[in-house]
This record gives sequence, C-alpha cells and structure tokens, in this order.
Amino acid sequence: MLMFQDVKSRTDSDKVIVRNPLLGVVVSLALGIIAGEYCHFQLDVLFFLICFLLIVTLITKKESFVSGLILLVTVFCLGWFLCQAQKELQGDHVYHVAKYYRDGPVEVKGLVISNVTRKDSLQGVKTSFVLDVQAIKSPWGWHKKTGQILVDIFGATNINYGDIVKFSGKLHKPYEFAKTGRFSYREYLNRQSIKLILSVKKNAPVEILKRNQGSRFKANVFRLREYLKKKFTDNLTENESGLMCAILLGDRSNIPVHIRELFVKTGTAHILAISGLHVGIVAGCFFMFFRILPINRRCKLVATVIMLIAYMIVVEARPSVVRATVMTVTILIGIAIERESDFISMLSLSALMLLTVNPYNIFDVGFQLSYICVVAIFWFYPLFERSAKMIFADNRIFIVQVVVKLFCVSLAVWIGVAGAIAYYFQMVTPVTIVANILIVPLLSVVVALGFGMLLISSFVPSGAVFFAQCLKLVLNIKVGLIFLFSKMPGAYFYIERISLVHVALYYIFIVLLRIGIGFRIKK
Repeated sequence: MLMFQDVKSRTDSDKVIVRNPLLGVVVSLALGIIAGEYCHFQLDVLFFLICFLLIVTLITKKESFVSGLILLVTVFCLGWFLCQAQKELQGDHVYHVAKYYRDGPVEVKGLVISNVTRKDSLQGVKTSFVLDVQAIKSPWGWHKKTGQILVDIFGATNINYGDIVKFSGKLHKPYEFAKTGRFSYREYLNRQSIKLILSVKKNAPVEILKRNQGSRFKANVFRLREYLKKKFTDNLTENESGLMCAILLGDRSNIPVHIRELFVKTGTAHILAISGLHVGIVAGCFFMFFRILPINRRCKLVATVIMLIAYMIVVEARPSVVRATVMTVTILIGIAIERESDFISMLSLSALMLLTVNPYNIFDVGFQLSYICVVAIFWFYPLFERSAKMIFADNRIFIVQVVVKLFCVSLAVWIGVAGAIAYYFQMVTPVTIVANILIVPLLSVVVALGFGMLLISSFVPSGAVFFAQCLKLVLNIKVGLIFLFSKMPGAYFYIERISLVHVALYYIFIVLLRIGIGFRIKK
C-alpha cells in the first residue's frame, strides 16, 4: 500500500518527496484548481477532455511513463473542472435576482443549514447562520430559488439548525471591511459558496414555519458541541472559556481582540487553531482512557481511531483538523497492522480529500499554513537536529536535549511560514522561534487538562473543579508569557506589501539552500 511501508525500508526525506506518486497527483490537482480560478473554460468541454484522457491512459497503461504523464494531465484537468463547477451557479440561484431588490427589503424562505451563533454587538444580540434559500417573494408572488446566503438578524431569536424560516431583510453583497493584510471577507464567503448576506432588522418579524427539518445526525453534532462549550463557560471565566473553545473545539469567535493580537504579534496564533499537536494529544488521551478497558491493543487503537474521527466531526472538519486527523489515523492504523506509515502519502491523501471536497481550500490561508508547517518540519527538522547533535554532543542533560529539539522544530516552522506570513499579514515575527519553545509544551498541558475536564465533568461534575483551577493557572501563565514575548525588542515588525514574486523567490531560495546543504552533508 502507498500509505505504509516495511519498517526496514526507511528512506530519507529527499527520496520520499521525489518518489511518491500521490504527491504528483495532489500537485497536479492543485495546479488545475489554480488554473480554473483564473482561466474560464466550458465545463462540458473539460468533462469530455477528462473522459478522453482517461481512455488514453487505459490504452497506454503498458507504457508506465507515458500513462503516468497522461494521468497527471487528467488530474490537472479534473482540478480545473472542479474549480469551474464550484463557480457555476444554477439558473434559479438567488444571486441572479438580487440586483432587483437593492432598494428595499425582500422576503425570503429557507432552511437553516448551519449552527446558529449568537454574539453581543453594538446593536444588541446578533444571530447569524447560513440559510439554504427555498423561495423568494416578488410583487407577483413566491418564486422557487436556490443557493446559500448568510443571514444576520440583529436581535435575539429562538431559531435553531434544521428550522424552516421566513423573514424579510436587506439582501446585499458582503461588505469589504478595512482589510487586515490580504484577507477579503467577500472572497472568504464566496469560497464557501456564499455570495449574499441578508440583514434582518431588530424588530422585523421572524416566522418559524417548521422545526427539525435538517439532518438528525448534524443536529446532534451541534447539540454536543454546544454542550461541551457550556462545560467551559460554566467552569471558567469568559476569556478563559473563549481560549479553550478555540483550542479544543475550534470556535475562535469568543476570543477577546486584545488577546488574539498578542498571539498574532508573537507568531503563536497557530495555538488557537486545532492542529496536529492538538489531535495527537487528544489521541493520547483517548488511548489512555481505553487502556483501562479489558480489550487487546489492536481494539484500543481501532477505538481511538473511531473517537478521533468523531472528534474531527464535532469540531467542524476544517482543513488543519482534517489534515491532522488523517495523518494521525493513518499512523494508528500502521501501528495496528505493524507497518510504518509513509509521511508524504499521508499528507498527500489529506490534501487530496480536502481539495476534492472543496477546491477553494487551496486558497485558504489556514490550509496553506497548515501544510507549509508540516512540510517544513519534515524537511528541515532532521537537518537542524543533526547539526544540534554535533554542537551539543557532550551534553546529556535531558531538559537541554528537549529544549534543543523544540528549538529545531520552531526554527523549521518559522523558516517555512515566514514567506506566507509576510505576504498575507505584512509582518515578520522573529520572536516566534523562542516563544514556541515554552508555549508548545504549555499547549500540551492545556489540551490534556481541557480534555480531562470535559471528560470528568460529564460523569462527575464536581470533579471538574480541580481541572478548572489547573486550567486557569496554566492559561494565565501562557497568556502572560505571550505578553512578555510581545514586549521583547524586535519581537515583531511590519513590512511593506510584497508581491507573489517576492514570496516565490523566498521559497525557491530556501528550497535550493536545503537541497544544497543536504548534498554537502551526504558527501
């Protein structure tokens, strides 16, 4: 299997990158998606081209090189097709008639298909959700329409997922607020297939026509997520629960702005997004829990895999979560069948899944940073670790060895993401290299304590007090350290807006540098 290899047949990172077929498939798919974003082509022509290329691939399968090359071209065309299909709107899409309702309110009917969020704003409680439009009212009556819109109701409502609702409001394109770096709110929504927002005034009538019309499974997932959030809000302060909801449940909506800025300035904002480290710790917690059960090791691993997939669903399957879960699950399966997992195949498989489900993930900053981080660790860390071993060859102190390894990982990640961070946020954060040495171990403690609190409070509510007090202490230490790091001279600095050419030159330089150093070490 591509995902696994014999433990004895280990290869170094350079050989794995070159010889992995899944990597070529993912790169071809990604390039096709990028081509589809900037170059329009007829869908039916692309479809027939893909079918033709598949037939040619089958005919030339005996010629492995030619067949493989044609297959990569086919995947490229598939990526182009998926991107174009994502942009195509049905004839009865609500977007086509939105321009006729610019001057006044429009009455809309549809199904709530997302979790309903409620936040305090200057105008009171703001209720937001995604609506799958079913019909829109015109002077001549109701007309069937399709498409998804974001609804903002400026007032408290008892709307929930799965409700069929009817209300009237202002239908408009997403506003472009003051941009932070290159982030565009309109593009962000557009890549989730949301092109319009319906703003409903505070006193406007909201009618719930039917309840529980959505997926029962999805409704239960939303209820479970709200239940877990309540465990944090009941036992922690508002700021602390906001941090824990971000770190463990992927909900960053309640993090105070001043705390979020501290994480951004120190380059530790990745702590607030569920990543491989989070998933790895959660997997360890699940496995430790299953160890007390009288089942064999393979059953414990399978149970851990099932719980990890369930965790991924509960915290919303964002790119970084899917990537981390796929890789962790693959490693656990490899352990269960006593085969070593192939890192690049795991990474490629997760990217393939994400890009197939939503081609626009390739343009998501979180998606890009997540994969850059992992690739940078895989490619640069062994080199840094080898150099560190030569420098600290005589030092056998455990804590020194741990700090050196953390420094190597942090340096590898910083080198990897520096170009992307500079491009998107016009910021360079050298303090990240040092900050991660302390913050990452603290994150491990926070995740373990948070997971323990959720687990214990569900069975023994009084037992949550101990975990809550420990969490308060560790969270305050972590935020305090990040504050101190942000005040260090040269901790971060802003730069002028740079182009993609500058970013490309940066990554070409570090890739060539890494290859050159690798060849020199081998000699």
